[in-house]
Amino acid sequence: RLSGGYYAAAVPLLDGVVKADPRHAAAQLALAYCRQHLGQHARAVERYQLARTVEAYYELYRRLAGR
Repeated sequence: RLSGGYYAAAVPLLDGVVKADPRHAAAQLALAYCRQHLGQHARAVERYQLARTVEAYYELYRRLAGR
């Protein structure tokens, strides 16, 4: 539960999700948020950038697909 401050406990779970599906933008974003709150700022920035890249890719895909 991120809202309860369980950032450290969430990291390995979210790592597993993004390892299984690196294109999971919400998991990338949640992982970045956790790392930020744990003081792992450089690692958080990496994940925020990945989440933004993944989301931008899917937005382009949706536009090209007419969705």
